[in-house]
Amino acid sequence: MLFLLGISTLAVAQKIPDRNDLSNYTTGINLPYTSKFSLTKTPTIEANIEGIKFTLPVDTASTGLLIGAPQLPSIANNTGIPTYQYLAKTIYTGRFVRLNITFPGAKSTSARSEIPILIVDKSVTCPKYNTARNTGKCDDKAAPANDVSKVLILGIGFGFNLPNSGLPYAIPSHNPFLNIKEVNGAATTDKTFRSGYTVSTKGVYLGLTSANTKGYNWVKLDKGATGDSRDWAKVKTQFRVDGSAPYNGTAVVDTSTGYMYVQAEPVGSIPNTTVADTIHKPHDKNKKMKVVKPGTHLEFGFPVNKNAEGVAGFDFKVGEKKKGVPEWVFPTRAGKEPHVVAGRGLLEGFSVAFDAAGGRFGFKCMVCGEEKASETKKVKASRKITTWRYIAAKKASA
Repeated sequence: MLFLLGISTLAVAQKIPDRNDLSNYTTGINLPYTSKFSLTKTPTIEANIEGIKFTLPVDTASTGLLIGAPQLPSIANNTGIPTYQYLAKTIYTGRFVRLNITFPGAKSTSARSEIPILIVDKSVTCPKYNTARNTGKCDDKAAPANDVSKVLILGIGFGFNLPNSGLPYAIPSHNPFLNIKEVNGAATTDKTFRSGYTVSTKGVYLGLTSANTKGYNWVKLDKGATGDSRDWAKVKTQFRVDGSAPYNGTAVVDTSTGYMYVQAEPVGSIPNTTVADTIHKPHDKNKKMKVVKPGTHLEFGFPVNKNAEGVAGFDFKVGEKKKGVPEWVFPTRAGKEPHVVAGRGLLEGFSVAFDAAGGRFGFKCMVCGEEKASETKKVKASRKITTWRYIAAKKASA
């Protein structure tokens, strides 16, 4: 009942629309992987560019599409805007050329994206590249050149375009999955197409709907470095090492690696040891690598590592032979704060989602029921650590 100046007026309560209500979003498309998901290789999807069929590796730890120039012979050498990108200790130099990308989906469906693609003319491995000082050039004149005819990277990640990151174009306008113009030949509209995607062991869904996000729990993201409404910072995490005080930082789910990288510095350190390097090329029996010490107990929570406040979490002992546990965990000092790069093994426990329109990152536990069932069977003590935790009691979607 609303009273104005002594006049009684019946007011009909207006429900404030929930910007995270996906019931009106009905447009989406499923992009299955080209082969069965495996911890040993990056998942791939099909795409068609300039009439050429590509099998593209899906990389959630970078942003933008990179293709070696020899693979697109119809693009003239003088076409495009000169540019570069620095990824995984490698400088990719070339040109931005705006092109259409068609993604064939399940059941004869398709989606069309349109972005500036980095056509790579030159690639140089440059481990000592300084992202704050160098701008696409390697100081090491003897840096080895790479074969660009094999360069293919489909970067769909977010939150990488930080100052001095060397990634000025890791922005939403260069993300193939955030620039879908058509689905099944019909133009997309923000009234029915929710910009974002899910990633699982089965494939990718473009366009978020109530159906393909059912069962997800959400973490609110901070705004990104640009004014783009789709630009968001990396998801927050909190982790512990052998029961330590919590480390607060950020996390990335990286489908391009089967390993995990953890940084505790400058707050603390992680127990580590040196072993023979059996994974990095060129192989050398005398070469060593630093790894997190086997038996170290790592606990991760999103956004915090507390059952009452977290949304999702997992933990394991390094070296355990359990679902989703990486073969190797590496200590790293690649950033200025604690952070975690969780490899594609995380997808064996959680499907994940990025809501670019709403600024959320979602987790859907795919094995929590299995974990609970195994606990009821009173399995041996060595398996009592619950690898996957899903806290659905408290939502963080506001």
